[in-house]
Amino acid sequence: MKILLKQVAIADNNSSYNGTIQDIFIENGKIIAIEPTLHQDADQVIVLPNCSVSQGWIDPFVHFCDPGLEHRETIHSGAAAAAAGGFTRVATLPNTIPCIQNKTQVDYLIQASHSTKISIHPLGAVSKNL
Repeated sequence: MKILLKQVAIADNNSSYNGTIQDIFIENGKIIAIEPTLHQDADQVIVLPNCSVSQGWIDPFVHFCDPGLEHRETIHSGAAAAAAGGFTRVATLPNTIPCIQNKTQVDYLIQASHSTKISIHPLGAVSKNL
């Protein structure tokens, strides 16, 4: 899919484009071109006033309810919601049922996260049963 973002403000301190207004052409999820004005054929052209782009965000405090309360949210539904909100990394809290307090439980979350679009960093309980 080809996407053209028109006249977006770039917010990235590590980029030479930081603080500038540019067009961005994305093809199959990869940035192909950044220029002040682009005239590319695109499947989708996005023009939004006062739109900014930045690197993916990190949420250090998420409740995914998995394991134990999957009827509320699973690793996959939580990861999809995070990705839709612009987050590329999240840290999951250990207050699940059972709480995340050992290597096996952390490994479960890490393995489940491999099939999501974001990076998931499980946090473990500091004391037994939280």
